[in-house]
Amino acid sequence: MLEDWFQQINALNDNLSRLNFVLRLPKEGSTTDLKEVEYVVDIKDEPIPPFTELNGKIFYWCSQFWDIPIDEIKLHEYRKNIPDKVGVQIFLVKHFGKKMDSDEVIAWGKENGYLPATFKETLAFAKAHTEIQKQFYIVALGSFAMHGGGRCVAVPGSDSSRRIFGNGWFDGRWSSGSRFLFVRK
Repeated sequence: MLEDWFQQINALNDNLSRLNFVLRLPKEGSTTDLKEVEYVVDIKDEPIPPFTELNGKIFYWCSQFWDIPIDEIKLHEYRKNIPDKVGVQIFLVKHFGKKMDSDEVIAWGKENGYLPATFKETLAFAKAHTEIQKQFYIVALGSFAMHGGGRCVAVPGSDSSRRIFGNGWFDGRWSSGSRFLFVRK
């Protein structure tokens, strides 16, 4: 019965995606505390907006760190041979509830059929699901930019209910409250 329900939801999502509409799709077996929730996003094949649009137009605030040429944003080695996804994609916002480093998070995704979200995929998710971004900071480990010898990753979140687009250090440990953004393989 649950399998039929998921098939119906997926069929409905296929139809709604043509209208650029998204539905929240709870992951099978998930709890109601938002530890694992999947979301549908229709990713358009369009260029990443320039910093002047990210800062103040798309987001209330965007870290100055992202005021760099787009070609300076590199894919994590796990994503190097896997281009950004385009079209209707299933995203997972995962909360582990414990401190973890980036490699542990990526390994979990790999074992469970998910890719860490890239910069472009993260922007598409943040645009489609602004309400989730206002609830949590969401770490995207699929791409990074170098800063002072360290890798920085995209971290959309909020500041007093205003949407922001920040950054965090890939090589640090993430707090137990961190959420991570994945794309289904």
